[in-house]
Amino acid sequence: MTAGKILYTVADGVCLIRMEGRVTYASGPSFSAFIDGLFGDGTVTDVVVDLSQAVYLDSTTLGLLGRLVNATQRQLHRKVTAVAPCDDVNTVLTSMGFDAVLTILKEEGRPGPALRDIPVQERSERERAQIVLDAHRRLMDMSDANAARFRDVVEALEQEIAGKAKDSARSGE
Repeated sequence: MTAGKILYTVADGVCLIRMEGRVTYASGPSFSAFIDGLFGDGTVTDVVVDLSQAVYLDSTTLGLLGRLVNATQRQLHRKVTAVAPCDDVNTVLTSMGFDAVLTILKEEGRPGPALRDIPVQERSERERAQIVLDAHRRLMDMSDANAARFRDVVEALEQEIAGKAKDSARSGE
């Protein structure tokens, strides 16, 4: 399977984010930090996510995509456009409720300006777990079906993080 990558560029105010291959929770810390800094300097006026090269998006990636959608709505008062010509990817987006919050184009992505990798962000194990937890909470907020689907995952992650906090407190970290 193709390892996942998240690339981006900003041109004429449009931030183009391309997800390629199998994009998983391993990209979570970097994608989360990227979202945090996306609107800081005021140059981004629109966001397009190109999923034409994606073959798999895990639930953490989908939750972070939901976070990007919310941040774009809050900052720019507009929907994110997703280019998603693959039926499998569209099925996942629809099943998670993204068809209500994204403008989804089923056409093939076009070559554009050169893209670069999102900056790599290293995080502690506890911080990575918190990013995964927050992403799944975001998915739960999107629909009742997602709330039922991810309830057990969120509860397990909450217990894991609470356990790590207790271990850290005992060891004096």
